[in-house]
Amino acid sequence: MPILTSNYIASWYLVNLFGKYRLLQSWTESLQQEVSNKPMIQGDIGTHIMDIGGVWYSATVESPVIIMGQPNTSLYDAFDIVLEGLAVAQNPIDTAIAESLDYVLDTSTITINPEGVNVTANIENAAGWVNQKQYFGDVYTDFIGRTARFYDTIFSFMGGIYLIKSAEFNIKVELDKMYFVGQSQIPTYAIKGYTVEGRAVLLTTPDSYDAQVLINLQTPGVSNPINKTIALQIQDQYAANGLGYRRLNLGEYMEIPTISLNMNPGQTIEATVNFKTYFRRSSVLA
Repeated sequence: MPILTSNYIASWYLVNLFGKYRLLQSWTESLQQEVSNKPMIQGDIGTHIMDIGGVWYSATVESPVIIMGQPNTSLYDAFDIVLEGLAVAQNPIDTAIAESLDYVLDTSTITINPEGVNVTANIENAAGWVNQKQYFGDVYTDFIGRTARFYDTIFSFMGGIYLIKSAEFNIKVELDKMYFVGQSQIPTYAIKGYTVEGRAVLLTTPDSYDAQVLINLQTPGVSNPINKTIALQIQDQYAANGLGYRRLNLGEYMEIPTISLNMNPGQTIEATVNFKTYFRRSSVLA
């Protein structure tokens, strides 16, 4: 009878990155080439000349944070992709590390709310994704688990004295695509830095908000960052690191570009805090 074979159905596949199988809610890949019109003094206003630049591959992955129901499943989620990508960016890269990588992290957004923790990551490479999608129709690997929820999540922010309604991290790894004379269109990547900024929505009162607004004032001649650790920890009994949790530590200090108070009838009073952290090599990941 007319029926699609299973190799057309995405659920029968697993994505393999850096030698690890990933549990993903979505995978979107693309091939990108730099193409632009090149206007000339040419006796016509149409397009006659194109400028063709480099070629690279990108992919966007999305998934909630997953807590596995048994040990040693060898399955990892998008949160692990972010932790691995940042670990690469934080440390010097030698030839052995460079040759082992099959992707670099570009950006990531992590959202935290009572429904759970969701991760979106954008990754790139110069070789494509041909071997990353593996069909498992003939191989069955049994596992169970659940999505991480608010009770699995420890979000360290402002010393833990505020009720957190939601939060979002935006992580950026500064990638430079370099091209050399006589080589192909494929770029050589250089990692030049990494930053994080975010937003948290807190429940507050007008009195505590008024005191909080003054917290970022600087004393002349004194470096006075806010000494409050920002970290996201997922309690995970069978975490592959053996610690019983996975932790994204974004730094022990931060600055607040903007903070605002929102009051509406019959609703809780909320403060929205936009922050930038001193995210550096001492910000240990786990």
